[in-house]
Amino acid sequence: MPTTEAPAKAKYKETWKDWMPEGAPEPPDLQTREDVVEWIGRQQGAGMRPITAGDIAYWEGIGVLPRGVRRWHEGSAKALYPGWYWLLARQVRSLQHAGLSLDEIRPRIRTHARLMLSFPPAPENSRHWPPGARSPEDIQLWPDLTTELERLARWVATQTGVPTERVEVHVIGTNGHATKFAVPISPSNPGEDLPKDT
Repeated sequence: MPTTEAPAKAKYKETWKDWMPEGAPEPPDLQTREDVVEWIGRQQGAGMRPITAGDIAYWEGIGVLPRGVRRWHEGSAKALYPGWYWLLARQVRSLQHAGLSLDEIRPRIRTHARLMLSFPPAPENSRHWPPGARSPEDIQLWPDLTTELERLARWVATQTGVPTERVEVHVIGTNGHATKFAVPISPSNPGEDLPKDT
């Protein structure tokens, strides 16, 4: 009898290219897994377990992270990664540090990547807010993030039974200054547009 499920061996074969927005150009300056680990080591938060190349390989094998793309590099075929990949790996460790299991982390990392990669990069060396913005609070969040926050609000409403009025995001800098973004939630069916497995 035919089955619609993919064979177990092929279940987690996606590479980071599969996680990129459609039509996005391939990033330049791909790095080896060892380069990614070295970079994470320089940015690692205090009190967190170091991330090894073995950790990344394991997370790829169980679908928490996308796989590298194999290319010829310095005389041999190696798995290569874009510059933003270390942010995903570090986020996995941060969520583990917060007590989440890898099964709980898997969908969160995919959402994190989607939001991170859908945000248009700011012009290089730009320190100015968009025209008309007097402070960070005047900046409009990009549409993909707003959509995800609205979905989060509807999901919370289905869990609590209380409609959500707004979602507030606080971005806290290393200097302790908090920037607040508020996203008003329009009344709608609480379960509308929620994923089937929620």
